[in-house]
Amino acid sequence: MNSETISKCDKCGTEVSSTLLSCPQCHRLLHASTIQELLANAEVKGKEGDLSKQLMLMREALTFLPANSKQNQILGQRIEILSQKTDTTPKEENSNKDTTANWKKLGVLGSVGLFFWKFKFIFTFLVTKGKLLLVGLSKGGTLLTMFASFGVYWTLWGWKFALGFVFSIYIHEMGHVYALNRLGIKASAPAFIPGLGAFVRMKQMPMSSRENARVGLAGPVWGLFASYLFFGLYYLSGYKSLSALAQVSAWINLFNLLPISPLDGGRGFSSMSLAGCALCVTVLFVTWYFTSQTLLLVLAVAGVFNAISQKDVAQENDIRSVFTYCLLIICLSPLSILTEISGK
Repeated sequence: MNSETISKCDKCGTEVSSTLLSCPQCHRLLHASTIQELLANAEVKGKEGDLSKQLMLMREALTFLPANSKQNQILGQRIEILSQKTDTTPKEENSNKDTTANWKKLGVLGSVGLFFWKFKFIFTFLVTKGKLLLVGLSKGGTLLTMFASFGVYWTLWGWKFALGFVFSIYIHEMGHVYALNRLGIKASAPAFIPGLGAFVRMKQMPMSSRENARVGLAGPVWGLFASYLFFGLYYLSGYKSLSALAQVSAWINLFNLLPISPLDGGRGFSSMSLAGCALCVTVLFVTWYFTSQTLLLVLAVAGVFNAISQKDVAQENDIRSVFTYCLLIICLSPLSILTEISGK
C-alpha cells in the first residue's frame, strides 16, 4: 500500500510528494513548522538541564532536513557539541553522592556490612539504574523474547543458571539502551534471540565514532557490574553456580570486546587512533600472559589486524574509549578464569 500523497509548495505552488523534505523547485523546507517546533522544545529542555531530551528532539528535527543542506550540517554540528557534553555532565549526580554516602555508613556493620562496603559500587549501580532496568522489563516484546530464551537455557542448564544467564544478557543490553538514551538516540528495548543472545534496534544512528564507541562499550561496562554482582553473591554464599555465572558473564562480555565490527569492541576501536589501538593490544597481550585466557589472545590478534588494516581506526584518539576498553579487559579477565583461580 502506497501512503505517498501529493501537495503543493506554499511558496511556489510546485506539486511535491510527501516523501520529500524540500521543494525541488524553490528548495523551501516542507517541514519547517515541525522543525521549528522541535527545536523550540529542545531549547526548553536545554534550559531545564535535560540534555538527553534536548539531544533527542534535535536529532528528530535533523530527520526533516535534507542530508546535503546547510541547515543539516549546522544542526549536526550543534548536536555533536552537545553530545560531547554528555561525557562530562554527570547524570543523577546528587543521587549518586547520597547513595555512595549511605553505603559507606553500612561499611561498619559486621560481615554483611563489610561485604556491602567491598562491593558497594555494585549496589550503588543497581540503585541508581534500577528505574531504567524496570522500564525495560515493562516492554512486552522484551518479556516475551526473554521468557523464550529462558526456556531454551532452562532445558540446557536448569532454571537457576538460566535465570542468571538471561539476567546478565539483559543487563548488558540495557547498558546500550542507557547510553543511547543519554545521547538522545531513539532505540527499542532489548529483544532476545534464544540461543544467540539479544540485541537493541537503533531507530537513529550515532553521528560520530565517539558516539558509536560510547554506545558500544556501555554494554560491557554494565555487563561488568553484572559479573561482579554474581561474584559478590558467590563470595557471600559460596554457591558454585554463582561462581559459574560470574565466569560465563565475564567471558561473554570479553567476547563482545572483540575489536571487529559490529561487536562492541569494534565500535570502541572505531574511535581510537593507531596509538590508542596499540595500547589496547598491549594490555590484551599482557593480560593474556598473566591469565592464560585464550580469548584474550584472540582479541589481541584481532586488534593487531584491525590496526594494520587501518579499518575503523580514527585519526584523532578518543582517550575515554581507550581507558574504558583497557579497564574492562583488566577487570573482566580475572573473572573469566574464576573456576581456575578458585580451584572449583
